[in-house]
Amino acid sequence: MLRKRARKACLPCHKRKVRCNGEYPCDICEGYGYDCAYAPGLERPAKRAQGEAGETTTPVPDLSAAVRSSPLDLTRAQRSDADTSKDGARPGKPFVLVEVPNQKALELSTAPFPESLISRYTTVYSAVAFPRELGQSLGLSDAPRLHCFAWNTGTREEKAPPLGNRLFDQISLQDALKYLKVYFEHIHPVFGFLSSSHATQVCIDAWDLRQMPIDVEATVCGAIALGSLFCANKTPWEFEYSVLQQAQHLLEISVSHPPSQLSLKFVVAWILRAVYLRCTTRPHLSWMASCNAVHVAEAMGLHQEFRNMCVLHQRSPETICAETECRRETFWIALSLNRIFSVEYGRSPLQLDTLNCLPPTREHNLGATVDFVKLCELSLGPHQQVAHSDGEQGSLATCLEQLAQFDVQAPPLTLFKTEICFTIFRRMRFLHMTMTAPQIETILDMIRAALLEAKQLSDRTSKWWNVVGVPFQSICVLVALDSSSSVAMLPDAMRTLEAIASSYDTHLVREALQTAAQIVQGLRKKKMEEVQNIDRALEVGGCDKISNNHGLNDQPLSELPLGFDWPIEYDGGWMELLLNNDTL
Repeated sequence: MLRKRARKACLPCHKRKVRCNGEYPCDICEGYGYDCAYAPGLERPAKRAQGEAGETTTPVPDLSAAVRSSPLDLTRAQRSDADTSKDGARPGKPFVLVEVPNQKALELSTAPFPESLISRYTTVYSAVAFPRELGQSLGLSDAPRLHCFAWNTGTREEKAPPLGNRLFDQISLQDALKYLKVYFEHIHPVFGFLSSSHATQVCIDAWDLRQMPIDVEATVCGAIALGSLFCANKTPWEFEYSVLQQAQHLLEISVSHPPSQLSLKFVVAWILRAVYLRCTTRPHLSWMASCNAVHVAEAMGLHQEFRNMCVLHQRSPETICAETECRRETFWIALSLNRIFSVEYGRSPLQLDTLNCLPPTREHNLGATVDFVKLCELSLGPHQQVAHSDGEQGSLATCLEQLAQFDVQAPPLTLFKTEICFTIFRRMRFLHMTMTAPQIETILDMIRAALLEAKQLSDRTSKWWNVVGVPFQSICVLVALDSSSSVAMLPDAMRTLEAIASSYDTHLVREALQTAAQIVQGLRKKKMEEVQNIDRALEVGGCDKISNNHGLNDQPLSELPLGFDWPIEYDGGWMELLLNNDTL
């Protein structure tokens, strides 16, 4: 079924270069009080009935079924839900305002690429939603809009911040496309929430028109910065830092300056920034960026399924269905990164109330993205809710078993998988759990696979953070296990880390190698002390004289009397003890 197109945009929408639905009044003009008018010579559409107005409170139906149904079936489901609901809102359901950008946001974005679905989330019992809910309960035909009434005294005028030096004024289109290509070769296979063809076209149009929405610009800046980082050049691209600074500036605008524009692209931009910071700088910064990504996602209601919310400014079923999977994928990548960064850094992962967003599926997403989300779920399994109990120990053992059975293919997912394994192991060690032989072998198998992948990625000078982190942590885990099989793997692990240090030749990697060597030396010292204790034990009771008098040290075991491990005449006094009648 072909999507219906507007016959002609109204004059206000045409002037602002935003999508018009071709009705009278259109959604944008009605929502923001513009005088909706069409160019002379065009037949003005018939005025919509009140029930067809852009603002509704009809609950959205179950979209998991809608994806598999026709638009007609979805429309019927909407009518059915509307008939069974009272005042369009059900008790306890959160509100989400689905809207177009307000006038200030439009001026900031100069949007030739409008986003079809922009949302703000709040609960039905919040101070923001209460006036509207109260007006509906009183039967008001024109209930107050969903708005933060009386939020403050309003004594200071809001001022839009400067946008800085725009990206298309800093770098050439050729450079932008070059590093976007690198991004899609290295990052996209794991975090597949962008479209290569769409990103390319966005840049071509932006450099041609000399305008770009700030959320799009922040996303493009993040992708280009990562592309520059993962490029094979030995020296950094001269504009990488300035592009990164522009992304930071635009993201700062989105969360701390009016009009605090929210969009899915800002969530993506925060994710890209978190990944870049994790690959390049201190852990606190990447953790904070991952927190911001989740907070912006919550502010948009990405953690909720549309079917569980009352939606204002209802959009078409086709639009909602098309964007549902994108919202799910973006949200779960943001939450998964926050979880793995938190457990690595020893911080609390963010916990959201009433999280019911469905995880991404292979039907609509890249397999590696789905695998990444599932892996991170194991890092924050049920044991987080039953800490310091017997239940936690059983949960950790179950997670380790599930992780061992989880098959991954695309690099660097083996490294991510091993990171999760180490997270589980460290928790088990903290609880003083005794590890079984199969559990130890499971960990060793994952370490072997991870060392191989880390060496392959380091040969290509890949910038994934776990290329050096996993080999270093592998050495720590092997030493902590302190079994004959784990100690036997230490030479290979040290050689791998040494090769990685040679490939990158940076202070951080050399420091990791030196620290690993220091830990292994500590294990050697411990083993030497154990050997000395054994030697001292052999000096007790004349063991050295027995050995010297009878040459037992020189006599091979195979030459001892058949069926005995020790000459029978030296029975240690046991025969005398047994034959002594006084002891019977």
